[in-house]
Amino acid sequence: MNNWRKYNGALIPITPPHVEADISGLEEVIKNKNVYFARWTSNFDCNEETEFWHVICDAKLEIADYSRNTRSKIRRGLKQCKVKIITKDILLKNGYDCYSSAFSKYNTHLSPKTITQFQEEVNSFDKSWDFWGIYHEDVLIGYSQNKIIDNYCDYSTIKFHTDYLNLYPSYALFFTMNQYYLNEKNFKYINDGARSISHE
Repeated sequence: MNNWRKYNGALIPITPPHVEADISGLEEVIKNKNVYFARWTSNFDCNEETEFWHVICDAKLEIADYSRNTRSKIRRGLKQCKVKIITKDILLKNGYDCYSSAFSKYNTHLSPKTITQFQEEVNSFDKSWDFWGIYHEDVLIGYSQNKIIDNYCDYSTIKFHTDYLNLYPSYALFFTMNQYYLNEKNFKYINDGARSISHE
């Protein structure tokens, strides 16, 4: 049962959604981990619409492939922000402000992590994780925690400091990461997550 992790009071698999999750012995693990339930994906990429989904991209895209409006926002984001891979230590030192600012705007029943809980979670990630930072004038204004498995990347957690959203950091971040994983690394696909069941 090492292919599961605790996330917002639930167990979720760390394997890609196109890989069937091993649910043998799951009931005992739920009891031992003190979680409410486990969530996993079956029949990924089926041909019919369901009430649950993943947001994925499996195509190499250049800036010309986006709409004029999106291209404009990407360019503005890239002009005002710098996006780069960062170390875990940088995220530990500077990431909590982005996390707490982003969380303050959520309409959710969840409670925010304390700085200690945030740092414990980040520290628990092994070498299969990439960390990306978005900077404005040397200030970390957003980050992404990405789980890498073979040629698959899960954009696991992304947070933006709400004071800097007018700089279009999300456009700069997603464009840069998609270029890196899909265009440069030739990954099968990236996954920006599943339908949220904890906030809008």
